[in-house]
Amino acid sequence: MLKQIVILFDAIAELDGKIKRFWKENFPQTQALLDMPGFGDVIASVVMASVGTIERFSNPKKFAGYTGLTPSVHQSGEVDRKGRITKTGPPLLRWALTEAANSIARSAKGPHYAFYTRLVSRGISKSKAKVAVARKLASDVWFALALGR
Repeated sequence: MLKQIVILFDAIAELDGKIKRFWKENFPQTQALLDMPGFGDVIASVVMASVGTIERFSNPKKFAGYTGLTPSVHQSGEVDRKGRITKTGPPLLRWALTEAANSIARSAKGPHYAFYTRLVSRGISKSKAKVAVARKLASDVWFALALGR
């Protein structure tokens, strides 16, 4: 059984290497994501696969709306209320961005962490603050991919 486990671990390592090479060779803008805080090979790959071409989105707000990390808005007359996130768009992309935000919350460094701690200190729950960081990361992803063409 131990030999089979070793063989499986070797196969997984080989496939991980192939995946990394594929993204680096075919999509060089992936490196811009890897340079961002909270992003590793898996998160960057998921984001690139979910986004396709960033040219589909004319600005970061539209891309953030696509991720489903923006709050829903309920308006009637002069009443303007914001609700829960819309959860439109690919769930895997939303997962990837929130995982990156979780990583930032654990790392305790950088401007995104400062934003996270500022929200938590205002009384916002940690989970809601992480979603807010993920929404900020969505804007950063747009800039990284749009400017890294």
